[in-house]
Amino acid sequence: MCCRFAAKVHLVKDMQFFRPTTSFHLSGKLAIAWLLLVVSSAGSTARADEPFEQFISGLRERGYYDTALTYLDDLSKRQGVPKAFADLIDLELGMTYRALGVASRVPEDRDQALSKAEEYLKKFAAEHADNPRAAFANAELGQLLFDRARSLIWDAEAPGNADKKKQLQDQARTIIDTAKKIYQAAFDQYDAQYKTFPKFIDEKEDPEGYRIRFEAQVKYLRAHYNLVRCTYERGQTFDMGTKERNETLIQASKEFEAIHQAYRKSPIGLQSRLMMGKCFQEQNDINRALGIYNEMLGYDTTNPTVRQLASIALQYRLICLNTEERADYQLVIQEAGTWLANKDNRSQQYSETGLGILWEKAIAEEKLAKDRTLEAVQKNAILRQALADAKQVGRFTGPYKESALALSRRINAELGEKDAEPRDFDTAFERAKGMVSQIKDLDEAKGKAKTPDERQKAQQALNVHYNEIGRLFELALSLRDENTTPAAVAQARYLLSYVFMRQRKSFDAFILARYCMTHDKVNNPDIALDATEIAIASAVQAYIDAPDGDKTFELDLVKGICEQIVSEYPQSAKGNEARMRLGQVYRDLDEPEQAAEVYLSVPKDYSEFPSAQISAGQSYWAAHANAVSKMVATNDTSVETAAKVAEFKDKAKDLLTAGLKAAREKIGEAAPTDEMTAAEVSLVTILNQDGQFDQTIQRLTANGENSVLAAIEVPEGEARPESGILSAPFAGQTYRALLRAYVGTQNIDQALVAMGKLEGIGGQDITAVYTQLGKELQDELERLKSAGDTERLAQVRTSFEQFLEKVYAQRNKTDYNSLLWIGETYFGLGQGVKEDVAAAATYYGRATDAYQEMLDNNLADGGRAVAIKLRLVRCKRAQGAYEEAISLAQSILAENEASLDVQAEAAHVLADWGADPNGVPAQLLTSIDGLEDANGKKSIWGWSGITRRLAMRQTSPEWADLKDTFLEARYELTNSRLRYAKTGAAEAAGQLEKAMGEVTVFVQVYPDLDDVWFSRFDQLYQDIQAQQGKSPIALQRPEKLEIPPEELVAQPEEQETKPEETATTAVPTEPEGSNTLLISLAVALAAGGGFAFYKIMSKPAKRVRTAYAPAGGSFTPPAGAGGFEASSSGTGADGMPDFSGITATAPAKPAAALATAPVRKKTASPKPGSPAAGSAAPTAAAPTAARPAATRPATSDKPTAAAPPAGGASADPAAAPVKKKRLLTPEEAARYRAAKAAKLKAQAAAAAAAGDPSAQPRKVVKRSPSAEAPPADGTVQGQPVKKKIVKKRPPQPPAE
Repeated sequence: MCCRFAAKVHLVKDMQFFRPTTSFHLSGKLAIAWLLLVVSSAGSTARADEPFEQFISGLRERGYYDTALTYLDDLSKRQGVPKAFADLIDLELGMTYRALGVASRVPEDRDQALSKAEEYLKKFAAEHADNPRAAFANAELGQLLFDRARSLIWDAEAPGNADKKKQLQDQARTIIDTAKKIYQAAFDQYDAQYKTFPKFIDEKEDPEGYRIRFEAQVKYLRAHYNLVRCTYERGQTFDMGTKERNETLIQASKEFEAIHQAYRKSPIGLQSRLMMGKCFQEQNDINRALGIYNEMLGYDTTNPTVRQLASIALQYRLICLNTEERADYQLVIQEAGTWLANKDNRSQQYSETGLGILWEKAIAEEKLAKDRTLEAVQKNAILRQALADAKQVGRFTGPYKESALALSRRINAELGEKDAEPRDFDTAFERAKGMVSQIKDLDEAKGKAKTPDERQKAQQALNVHYNEIGRLFELALSLRDENTTPAAVAQARYLLSYVFMRQRKSFDAFILARYCMTHDKVNNPDIALDATEIAIASAVQAYIDAPDGDKTFELDLVKGICEQIVSEYPQSAKGNEARMRLGQVYRDLDEPEQAAEVYLSVPKDYSEFPSAQISAGQSYWAAHANAVSKMVATNDTSVETAAKVAEFKDKAKDLLTAGLKAAREKIGEAAPTDEMTAAEVSLVTILNQDGQFDQTIQRLTANGENSVLAAIEVPEGEARPESGILSAPFAGQTYRALLRAYVGTQNIDQALVAMGKLEGIGGQDITAVYTQLGKELQDELERLKSAGDTERLAQVRTSFEQFLEKVYAQRNKTDYNSLLWIGETYFGLGQGVKEDVAAAATYYGRATDAYQEMLDNNLADGGRAVAIKLRLVRCKRAQGAYEEAISLAQSILAENEASLDVQAEAAHVLADWGADPNGVPAQLLTSIDGLEDANGKKSIWGWSGITRRLAMRQTSPEWADLKDTFLEARYELTNSRLRYAKTGAAEAAGQLEKAMGEVTVFVQVYPDLDDVWFSRFDQLYQDIQAQQGKSPIALQRPEKLEIPPEELVAQPEEQETKPEETATTAVPTEPEGSNTLLISLAVALAAGGGFAFYKIMSKPAKRVRTAYAPAGGSFTPPAGAGGFEASSSGTGADGMPDFSGITATAPAKPAAALATAPVRKKTASPKPGSPAAGSAAPTAAAPTAARPAATRPATSDKPTAAAPPAGGASADPAAAPVKKKRLLTPEEAARYRAAKAAKLKAQAAAAAAAGDPSAQPRKVVKRSPSAEAPPADGTVQGQPVKKKIVKKRPPQPPAE
């Protein structure tokens, strides 16, 4: 929790930018809603419907403990508080005081808060023993007592408490015995509740009963586990090896084994298995313990909870390897170093487990240094590394603190006697420089190593060498004085930044190198120029090391340093390199116009000028895609927009052509580079759009063995890589462009050859490939219609009609692929010309014939048959045969009710049926509520059912794939109300009022909608107002506010845990935490329950008073031996991890086809009524990891001075501080939005009443992503292969 803040806080002051956490979590989405609800607390009388618990939970989650306590105190004095909640006030106070104590870093404050928590929890449990939440209160109290007992056990083991050891052990034992009684009471209550349920409940038949039983089961299991924990923890209060300790360990191992046998694949079973190993280890049965730990390390760790258990298993394994029996110190150092270097583990580095692993590494280093065969220099270097590790561990309160401090003292004493430290700058500097010259030899030795053991030893020698160099340079900088040569100081800074970078201390390297390049220009200009390379490389390295999906902060580093280098060194080669980097950053930030401008600033005499031209062309092509997307999403038909779209395409075409020509002149007749190949495919896509099919064919096929087609081929039998020009997605995109060109030239033979090549690429679903071909045709027709190019539109239709007639006449009636292509292409033609009813009907009819022929001839089976039937449903919907479409959809759903694509299509059918002039308006409401089959079962969920089910998946790994479907369903839910009102039905006014409430609340609960989705909801919002007879007012997007720095309170970024879910759920989610309540509200809103909430939001908002912000960096001891933080999100009341929905082995991830276009933050969304075909493959979400804490080096003439700001600004401490701006935290933004929402509403109402359009809020429209929906294979048509920001080679130290 604190490490991310620690790693970046110095960058906040030095760089004037800070990004809040980018991890998506539902509770963050609802911050606005919770804070808006505070309006109901005004007055001295409580309302019965006031959401007390939800609001308090929200405050606790965000660290507003004093606000929660004040609110609870107020409620205890108010009249009219419902008795059901009044009974819970003591429980809420206990939970809040416990959270406050865990967050506090001041021991006295912590003890005081925990004592208050114990007092209130005991009071609630005693006075409300029959309350349904009494068991939960007991669990909270038990965990609280566990925390206190473990603290006493740590104190007892401290060397300085030897005289009080027995007393501390006795106190801890008494507390654990008390906790066991409490847990026994909780277990009895949960056991009784669980036994009231039948042994089996069918989830499909009774989902609510299944859910309730599931929740009861998880409470029962946790209580059972905690009872066994009591046995184990009680054993910890006796000395190692004593009879009492061994007896409790044997008993605990048996009890843990019983749980594991019953629940082998669930995390609680795995946790129990892990604790069995711990019991064996403490009985000195090292081999059995290692067997269990190795078993734990063998599980798939893509699941965060399983990965956490594996980390604990590694820590315990290292303890075993460090014993005298094994004495495998080298292996401990290696495995600990590997774990600490893994970016996925950075969020755990300052947890008890992470510190325990670092502690074992320090122990191993100290013991390894006793090897008499080591040379003195190497021995001292190892000891210094052990000293550094021990000091790091000793910074944190926990079980290792005292021992780590003692180890530090031992090593300091040993080094002080044998190692004379340099006492001046020159001595330290020269010694360090001498060691720099040895790096090359060590690198070569590593390169020559032949066995893994040799490579490991060589790497360790290199690591030790870097540690000592860094230490000496830091020592030198601290010893400089007024007589020290400034040029030497600059060189020391530069070399230290190089060492930091090679150690992957990216943030330290970045700050020091940037300071050097800015402030050492005068003293050592050559070094300052060289430092630019380190600055860029370290920023890029930080970007590479950042967790996937969480790289915004690092991307800003790269952007900022590139801009600075371009500004300070505009004419140098370094400046041009920075321009190329900066252009790529703008592309990654989805700002292609800015990227193109930067690329175009690269001078012609620069060696990479052709690449700059190509990159500028690719950027304009991306800008064209964005503009088209925006134009389609907003239905913008203005001449200005069309001209802008055409301008982007023309610029892209010209620059790609010029860049490819220059690149070809540079390489001659050689095979094209990857960059050239990607550029050619983008260019031929443009040529196809312009009808220049001959040029497309020529560009792709020219030069024989060195052609573009040859460049994308792989040897027969060899698998294609997942990314790059050899990947299946890119090869598919290339052959689709070639096929389109052959269709345009009516060359049927070559087109069929291209189809065969397309089918033979592999790694693709053939059905998805042909679906994408049809979609691309539909998009092309839509583009031409939007541009008003009727001549080209007619040409495209004619060419495809003629070609399809030839293909259909020559078809092989047993060839699935050719019939599928015919059907998909005719369907695409129908969608593209649906305004021409007669022509569209013809195309749909031919598509239906092709699909039906496939089914009649049994060419499709299993999943393929379902896909073809779904296409038939769509054809029948397009033809207006709604009853047939619904009947067919229900037949599909009878076999697989959970088919999301079919459910969405069925809802579309009902909605179109209701909106059809000859249809039944009531079907629009049915499309929302769902439709029952002949047996009375709601086989078609409707938009409400779809959104409700998807909303519950927001914390699942596949949410990224489901999000657009969720938003589409949410949009159609409200849109169906509007369409119903347009039919003139009697209930129109009520449906419009509901629709208004739904849209208003939805965008507040989901404030980070991308521009495409927001513009769609905005247009829907205005359409609803127009239908109500009002003057439309634009929907307001919640904005981020910049405020002066004096209002900034530094807080650590919250580390949020996203619970995983799998199809083989073993244990349900603990419902007592606030996350369940938050998700429940989101489900209600998603499913159309926003109207009541809209009424609450319509009231004036009250600002929440400034809340207590806990200091960052607190360390919360994990609950029990499992090592889980008791107060972290995703844990139960007892500090256990969230065991819901997780098995030991996560389902295999499908090979994700990587897009060949730049990754966009915003994705184009399908138009209403045209859901994308095919189910999205789930992709495991990468967990958010925290950045490593950076050690800030000395960067000015005074040893203690902080690094100065960028841009060469003075670091003079006497200068008046400049007021900087920063982004609000999510909590501050929520309070700001609450106040602003009321203000905007009042303004809008006044404007509407006055009829003054100029007073209406301005509509905010930002750049939109590509209008072309990404193909099923993961590509974006005509877009370039994304360039990776990678470091070609590490910068080398200057030659001596």
